[in-house]
Amino acid sequence: MSEQTIFSVKLTTIFIILVFPFCAPSQSQVASREDVNRFRPMFDGAEVADIIDYKFDQEDQCEYEEKDMKRDFNAPNRRVSEVKCLEYVWESLQSELIIERNELCIEDIIAGGRPAFYGEFPHMGALGWRSANNSSEWIYKCGATLISEKFMVTSAHCLYAPRSDLSIASRTPEIVKIGDKFLINTHPWEDEEYRYTDFNKLIVDIKKFSGYTITKEKGPKHVPILRIIKHNLYKAPKRYYDIAIIELAEYVSIGPLIRPACLWSSSDTSPLNKLSITGWGVIDPVSRQTSTELQVAEVDLIDDKTCDEILKPKRNRLWMGLADHQICAGHLPGGIDTCQGDSGGPLQAKINLTQKWPIYYLVGVTSFGVGCARANTPSVYVRISNLIDWIESIVWPNAQ
Repeated sequence: MSEQTIFSVKLTTIFIILVFPFCAPSQSQVASREDVNRFRPMFDGAEVADIIDYKFDQEDQCEYEEKDMKRDFNAPNRRVSEVKCLEYVWESLQSELIIERNELCIEDIIAGGRPAFYGEFPHMGALGWRSANNSSEWIYKCGATLISEKFMVTSAHCLYAPRSDLSIASRTPEIVKIGDKFLINTHPWEDEEYRYTDFNKLIVDIKKFSGYTITKEKGPKHVPILRIIKHNLYKAPKRYYDIAIIELAEYVSIGPLIRPACLWSSSDTSPLNKLSITGWGVIDPVSRQTSTELQVAEVDLIDDKTCDEILKPKRNRLWMGLADHQICAGHLPGGIDTCQGDSGGPLQAKINLTQKWPIYYLVGVTSFGVGCARANTPSVYVRISNLIDWIESIVWPNAQ
């Protein structure tokens, strides 16, 4: 897909924000003095340069609301063209300030993460169960990772909800939602850009990915599940071989918002630096609040020996220690972790590429943790490299 196509969405709106009419102050109201531009238009005491130099107070910039950004440039003896000129300059600055503020003031929320950007994790999917109260609604309980045009990887324990869960019509998931960072749609796809209550959020996403934005051709999809293949050694409720492959009922088209992850096939993880975790699970371990917007956080790999020693007191009949098909990751000081609802999602490492569309290695699948975001308590993931033969035999059987 060409960059021209990607930029097609709301190009006229973006043009309005980025390009402003030429200001034409009258000669009698132009005051010149030495500065960088050698030109400072002054309209009855309001100088364009004063607006350009405006900054949020550093201590409370995150407290500003949209109403705090309003400015009235009307004044006695000020021409309408002069008022408009000051408004154009102010609106231009306001857009830049809000972009800066949004990037600085993102809440620390997976637990301890931040909202993902559109297209940042195009392999990410959510497993949907049909609602018991409304057959046209879906309830999302686990994550999954797209690894080909027709297959996804998730946790085996995700595939059968408890019998006590009366919110869903069936114990097994029926669909996967991919190509979106939101779980709840309030607008049809053709109006996707209006899901942002503040248009500046869309500009942040565009700026973040150098014009990599929403396309209508290959947007969010609800894809039916054809079959589920659990690992043959998985024995619920034990926590070993907690992995499953989902075959979709149809092939998905690869594009900016939907794209498979690569599989990390080496047992050596030393080339990997920071890894990230993504999910729609609990974002506040105290209130148990879950997120409807995809969250991302960075974690560290914890070596097997250290992890096994740390988690030794947590052993029980369901998990008797770290196995060779398991890997640990977390933030040992605490505060960052996968939580309930993030199960089945990826532990991933970004591939160093020069292209704009990001691609990741799938290193692990979220399996379980002890609590959420506790200090000195890493989470346990299924190690992809250890089970890659099994994965390939199902996803690409003819290549064997």
